[in-house]
Amino acid sequence: MKKLSLWLILCGAALAFAGVQPGGAQPTEWALKVSVDGARVHTKPDASSPVAATLTRGTVLKSAAKEGEWFRLVVETGREGPLVIGYIGSKDVEVTQKPGQPAELWAEASDEYRGAGINVRVGGGFLFFGSGDISDGALGEFDRIVAILESAGANIHDVERVPVNSGYDITGDIFYNLNRRLGVGVRFDYIHSYPVSSLLFNFGSVKDFTLDTTPLIDAYAVRPGLYYELPLNRWLRFQANGGPGFYFVNYEFARRYIVPGREDDIRYKVTANRLGVQGGVGLELQLNRRAGFYVEVQGRYARITSLKGTEWGYTWESNQVVNTETEGYLYAGEKGGYPELSVLDEETAASRNVPRAVLDLSGVSVAAGIRIRF
Repeated sequence: MKKLSLWLILCGAALAFAGVQPGGAQPTEWALKVSVDGARVHTKPDASSPVAATLTRGTVLKSAAKEGEWFRLVVETGREGPLVIGYIGSKDVEVTQKPGQPAELWAEASDEYRGAGINVRVGGGFLFFGSGDISDGALGEFDRIVAILESAGANIHDVERVPVNSGYDITGDIFYNLNRRLGVGVRFDYIHSYPVSSLLFNFGSVKDFTLDTTPLIDAYAVRPGLYYELPLNRWLRFQANGGPGFYFVNYEFARRYIVPGREDDIRYKVTANRLGVQGGVGLELQLNRRAGFYVEVQGRYARITSLKGTEWGYTWESNQVVNTETEGYLYAGEKGGYPELSVLDEETAASRNVPRAVLDLSGVSVAAGIRIRF
């Protein structure tokens, strides 16, 4: 249901930005497309009159008046050029829409939009990644406590064991068109993953106790790169983009369980910055000359190492409280035969001969969104 709601929101936003209104007013002018190369716009409806402008094949035009076989035009000669008022012969153009004729839904899709050349894309979707040591460590801690509870005679039910290998990806792109096909820009990603594993247990009593492990990944990526697009037809475009990505990662983990007469909690927070690579391909459905709805698949390679931070521990038993705090790097080891992640100082890590943990965000994301041209 959450996935369906996200797609409905994105589709609604696309329509709102694009200004698609069914049953709108009918046009009062001709829509034209130049059908020959070097089409001449004359100052008067006469082939012998001076030439005011020359247009290339495929140029899209509007005309509010017609004199015989000549369409009256107001032509923009360039982004910074003057406007020219003139006439073009009907033999040099194709009439794509007549006055009073209802607009074809995709008629404007392939028209070139001449603006500042700036594009903004906003979207979101789901990502799937390898996770490296993170998932094994989080689930290993969960499984270890479950084994302890079972050996103590606990009745366990409502188990939800969730791996750390998926999440949400909120994206944004700003890029500038160098020409009709190629652009340069920057992409921004916010990656969020919060897969909670939990269970209920008791020792023959009515009251249930809870075990929770809560890994949390928040990552921000900034990726400069190239953007390429190729029209497939008048309303569909193929798109590709890619470049190096700079990742800023925050990883937190908490485990808490309480049994009669005892509480045992651990929590740690570590951060790291690393360089990766990211790129993707997609299709854009043009809603009009300025707006489009796109779907894309992105692949990334980003292995985050040297996660550094603090681990806190808290135990309470027999009215005695023990608090611990450790500064260092996150290491991957074992405890009781189960994978374990813990923050250790370098001397302790060397004595245990354990490697630093790896958070692997390499994987694939699928997203949808809107593109607006300015």
